[in-house]
Amino acid sequence: IQTCKPGSNPTEALRPIISHTLDCFGVQRVIFASDWPVCNLGGFNLKQWVEAALANTSDLRHADRRRIFHDNARRAYRLG
Repeated sequence: IQTCKPGSNPTEALRPIISHTLDCFGVQRVIFASDWPVCNLGGFNLKQWVEAALANTSDLRHADRRRIFHDNARRAYRLG
């Protein structure tokens, strides 16, 4: 899929990818990550990538967002 083209809106470009990932794996198994600095090749900087991830998960419950952006990584990497 070439949705992340230079000049495209990061939030809109990443929406179908984030949505599909959440549909397939659920909030219990998704961990936020970026491919920085590779995302720069798609025309997005790290700030835009994070903002797009936050925007595309804004409709989730706070607890589910916390899982994606914190709890799941902590559990997977046994960070205490």
